[in-house]
Amino acid sequence: MSISIRPFNPGDAEVFLRVHHAAVRGIAANDYSASIINAWAPVIQAAHIEHVKADLTGERILALSDGEVAGVGEVAPELSELRACYVVPGFARKGIGRQIVAELEQIARSRGVLRLWVDSSLTAEAFYMRLGYSVRQRGEHILGNGIAMACVTMEKTLQ
Repeated sequence: MSISIRPFNPGDAEVFLRVHHAAVRGIAANDYSASIINAWAPVIQAAHIEHVKADLTGERILALSDGEVAGVGEVAPELSELRACYVVPGFARKGIGRQIVAELEQIARSRGVLRLWVDSSLTAEAFYMRLGYSVRQRGEHILGNGIAMACVTMEKTLQ
């Protein structure tokens, strides 16, 4: 399996949301209630796609496996925040998430970021631990629609 990483462009907004939706519903659903999953990954609507196209506060990437989108990620270097790493369930546990995070960390480093933090889902906590992130605190992440979900704030010093 050949993996390549490329920058996001506005035409990728819908596929970015579809990967997020599939990962949340297919992987994280075991760790959260249906109401949290529905708030976290609602039915994709045109307004959601337009929001992703218009939001330029982070840098997004896509991971492709033999040309097929297998995962997505986002980092906001100015906030030292790793915002997203999602992998399509059929591609899970094949090293794609690791490659996405490595690329996001490199983007952050290139912008002078020395430390990244992430509000990890309960599902992804062990994944981030394997990548060298440590738990800073347990708490809640407020989703865009105001719903709170349990999360683990984690951080890593970049080298």
